[in-house]
Amino acid sequence: MFIDKSGRFLYSSNRGPMEELLVYEIGKDGRLHLLQRVPLGGKEARHFAIDPGGRFVVVAEQFSDRVGVFSRNPSSGELQPTGRTYPANKASCVVFA
Repeated sequence: MFIDKSGRFLYSSNRGPMEELLVYEIGKDGRLHLLQRVPLGGKEARHFAIDPGGRFVVVAEQFSDRVGVFSRNPSSGELQPTGRTYPANKASCVVFA
């Protein structure tokens, strides 16, 4: 799970039968409000991260042996699948250098 740079949105994964990313808005009172559930299309979101520009979320889908890419709207926090996946054997971590 991680919080974006603005501190407004929290992203989490739901592994197992659901295999989805969850997007929450963080209220001024600190409470979380579920905004979106996005199906992964792969299995076992071991790790995920927002790119340095804040426009994409990259997901290491360990049991699918790939990395998936989702576009991100920085204003709303919402994610959309791009349909782009890249092979990565036992993908377990995403790092931007």
